[in-house]
Amino acid sequence: MPLQINKRVVSTLIHALTLGSLAMTLPLQAQTIAFEPVNVLSMDKPGVQANQRVIVQNNKIVAIEPASQDASLKADKVVNSTGKYMLPGFAETHYHLTSSVAEEFKLLLANGVTSVRNMSDWPQYEQFGIDIIDVRAQANATPLAPWFFTAGPPLEKHNLKTPADAIAMVKYHTQRDYDFIKVHDDFSADTYLTLLRHAEQANIAVIGHAQRDLPLDYSLRLKSIAHIEEFIYLYSKEQLNDDAFLQQLAKQIKDSGVYLSPTLGTFALIARYADDKRFEQLKNRPETALLAQSNLQQWAVDNNSYRQKTWFTAPESLERLAGELKLLQRITLFMHNAEVPLMVGSDTYGLQVPGFSLHDEMQLMHQSGMPAYDVLKAATATSARYLGRYAIAGTISVGKNAEFVLLNSDPLADINNTRDISGVMHKGQWLNRAELDKLLHQVEVARRKEKQPQ
Repeated sequence: MPLQINKRVVSTLIHALTLGSLAMTLPLQAQTIAFEPVNVLSMDKPGVQANQRVIVQNNKIVAIEPASQDASLKADKVVNSTGKYMLPGFAETHYHLTSSVAEEFKLLLANGVTSVRNMSDWPQYEQFGIDIIDVRAQANATPLAPWFFTAGPPLEKHNLKTPADAIAMVKYHTQRDYDFIKVHDDFSADTYLTLLRHAEQANIAVIGHAQRDLPLDYSLRLKSIAHIEEFIYLYSKEQLNDDAFLQQLAKQIKDSGVYLSPTLGTFALIARYADDKRFEQLKNRPETALLAQSNLQQWAVDNNSYRQKTWFTAPESLERLAGELKLLQRITLFMHNAEVPLMVGSDTYGLQVPGFSLHDEMQLMHQSGMPAYDVLKAATATSARYLGRYAIAGTISVGKNAEFVLLNSDPLADINNTRDISGVMHKGQWLNRAELDKLLHQVEVARRKEKQPQ
């Protein structure tokens, strides 16, 4: 779905581009920290390792051992982790920066998100003086910011018309040092294949939307497809409701090696905008108040695009949307059962609240029939592999970065327990619940100031 950015949004981005409040100095943490006794979800194998001691030194996991035995290293600080569950930090693999950098990063970290893939360098950013490459550099050098990866400007028919355009675009992305090239439209076979060929030579991955005017094989040459929704535009509902067809399709996708991020939440949100009762509930969620005024003024209003069209608001339309969501969840489960590598991404724009929306997405994936462990793996180990970080992140393992979330309750018993965060370890900083609440409070204060007349 296209992201809509207006001048108010961009102005807010400019205001906080330097990540000023994120550069705050936290109290220096002890050099060696032990978390014990803790239940570990390592995410390199199913199940829980109960009653463990995890020792962190210089931002690395240096020991994982039974808490019942004597510690192999003396800790300067012990974090009482009785009854807690440790798992790797979450990756938000379909993120869009749409408001204040500082506030959005606080929302992400407070929800256990330690890495993001920003899906587009929107042209409006450059128009208003925003350089997403600078944002990435600052984020990766700042303690209170997730690891940041970004695609370049979305490639559409107006800026990718010919094979020569494709060659020029690859050169531009390489010079700018983007992490990904994103396709956001349908192209001729010659142009599309030229883009893929030159991107391969330049060692930059192409991601994005499926090619709806070309055979599926063309789309499977991407590194990742951005929405499970793409398949309802490629095939009929009759085909997608046929088990044999869907099994064959899932096997073809699995064999290609392409990654998928279902982004069920952004589709589910359409009905929440369109239905009067659900729209009021959506606006009154506690986390909605943490969104920028620019988002609220565009989306928490009756003239937003989804509330103005009977294609969305009519009773039969709401019924259709509910059926299409179930179909998307059905496709998701078939892809999972075929072992297609799935990631978790919530397409953060509109009334999607960064950080919070990732947990909504995990819940929807679980409701599709995916076991909780596999949803968590999609948000951790699989995403780390995709982002090229698996050697240092994505699992709780000796030698990897200390980049993890501590939960108060077992997420395997209830996927919603991912929301019940006790603390986050990230870039050498241990942020306990009080410090995470402080981050959320800072966002709340900043949002209230936005309401005040300038």
